[in-house]
Amino acid sequence: MPVVKAYPDFPSAPASLLGRCVYIKRGPYQGRTAKVLRKMTEDTYQVGQQELGAELIVVRRDDVIAGRRSNRKKRAK
Repeated sequence: MPVVKAYPDFPSAPASLLGRCVYIKRGPYQGRTAKVLRKMTEDTYQVGQQELGAELIVVRRDDVIAGRRSNRKKRAK
């Protein structure tokens, strides 16, 4: 017999993007990777470094794909 939960499952909060590498999928910088440096508003971030060099731009959350976090160790070949 399945166990009924006392409360519904709530979606977990999205992981913070600060300090993570993102791929820009829209706009004039499409196809480049950058690092999230600062959260400007609820859905905009300041990104820079990596393929953007010293240039800093502001992007919307919908215009980027976050890189995957991995805590696993890479296997030796």
